[in-house]
Amino acid sequence: RALSISAARRSEVEAVAPLASIPVVFPETWVVSLAKEKFNSKVGLQQLNPDVFAEPLRTDILHRVVLYQRSLWWQGTAKTKTRAEVRGGGRKPFPQKGQGRARAGSIRSPNWRHGGIAHGPVPHSHAIDLPRKVQEMGIRVALSAKLAQGELIVVDSLELPTHKTR
Repeated sequence: RALSISAARRSEVEAVAPLASIPVVFPETWVVSLAKEKFNSKVGLQQLNPDVFAEPLRTDILHRVVLYQRSLWWQGTAKTKTRAEVRGGGRKPFPQKGQGRARAGSIRSPNWRHGGIAHGPVPHSHAIDLPRKVQEMGIRVALSAKLAQGELIVVDSLELPTHKTR
């Protein structure tokens, strides 16, 4: 049996513990600099949005998103030639009867050497569908996990002092 709370009782409960009184914890992380004179030094603290960086760890969502992203990388271009695509084999190799051999209609049959491949791979997409909201949740879970492990790096600017690498 479902429990029902009257409107008067609901207002009493909300008056005692309103949602606004629950403190919102803003996660924080260090901001590092990429500038040459202060490379990899901490230049300040940055408050992060709890809607993005306070997501609980969901390994099932991470697994689904990784499978989705990796399925998009899969080329799916494997291809073999069937008996119709192999060059040659247009005429009957020998008469149907009188030779003492098994009947054959083409030298490109799959059971012949240099014949076509039966049921070989054909190009197709390996992509799977994943709802957009699940994809976005996967990104939030990954960012939250990196923050919890202390592996999230926030930089003050992506401008490098020079383009030279040596």
